[in-house]
Amino acid sequence: MGPNFFAYANTELTNDGLICWLIDWCKYPGSELYGVAMDLLALLLGEHAKDLHVTKLNIRQQYKNIDMLFEINDEFILIIEDKIDSKEHSNQLRQYRSVVENDFETYQDENRVYVYLKIGDQSNYDEVTASGYRVVHREDLLQIFESHDYVKHPLFRQYHEHLTWIQHEVKSYQDLEPSQWFPRAWQGFYKDLQTEKELSGNHWGYVSNANGGFWGFWWNYASFPSQTEPEYMTYLQIEETRIAFKIEITDPNRPGKEKSEIRNTIWNTFEGLIAEQESSPYLPTKTHFHQGTWMSFAEIKGFSNRESLLEAIAAAETFLTQLNQQLPLRPR
Repeated sequence: MGPNFFAYANTELTNDGLICWLIDWCKYPGSELYGVAMDLLALLLGEHAKDLHVTKLNIRQQYKNIDMLFEINDEFILIIEDKIDSKEHSNQLRQYRSVVENDFETYQDENRVYVYLKIGDQSNYDEVTASGYRVVHREDLLQIFESHDYVKHPLFRQYHEHLTWIQHEVKSYQDLEPSQWFPRAWQGFYKDLQTEKELSGNHWGYVSNANGGFWGFWWNYASFPSQTEPEYMTYLQIEETRIAFKIEITDPNRPGKEKSEIRNTIWNTFEGLIAEQESSPYLPTKTHFHQGTWMSFAEIKGFSNRESLLEAIAAAETFLTQLNQQLPLRPR
């Protein structure tokens, strides 16, 4: 098989180039790549692709920072924001819409198509869809590529293999123990948590810290002493090797001593709850206390496989619910 080019050329600019190169084959009927190119363009254009025959195609890269811009038959304009492992930021999606509306006035509003192409994964796409973009996922590309597995072009085949390998890494959590999970395996597990479990207010992403960071999943927020005027929030967070019971102080400028007093008071109450349930196989233990806006006060460790991790998640939710029923608490 040999080395894969995209194992080394794995930047978003490289991915932009591959997508542009592939769609450019729409101008070459009868070529080996014409069918896959037209199917890819149809996927990206959505409802506008019906009965489409490409007679004119203008491709631009990085036009005013827009990753990819395609003018098709002087009728449609397709804008693609391409993300691998990064995500939208700095209001960029709305800014790109403004650029297109100002610089390409001849296209009707309904013929301007905005796509957010995601090769990796992210926790949610709320801001993407709110900005008027339709999300196209890695799995969507793979479905098209697999229907054209007869294509022998080496660059296409290597890109197909590259996306297939990413998909394999994301799904690897199903066969490996948590101690063996790499970042994409954690992402795959968190994606499935979102769809299979009713975990309230959940998000996941990379959390950087002085120890090198981790891929975390946080959920189950509750505000105290009231929802409208909270002083702090309790929540749960998976940090790869542990499930942490945490609090967030809503005013980051609050004196450090007061932050610690809130945390200490919560732990003192929680310690009593734990003592009443010593028979639980997933008993929370006290963490090392550090002062800050986000603080852990307890943790559950010791899950060796995916099933025990899911059991630990359920136990953590039960313990936090019991704690929350005894809040709000003010430090004494």
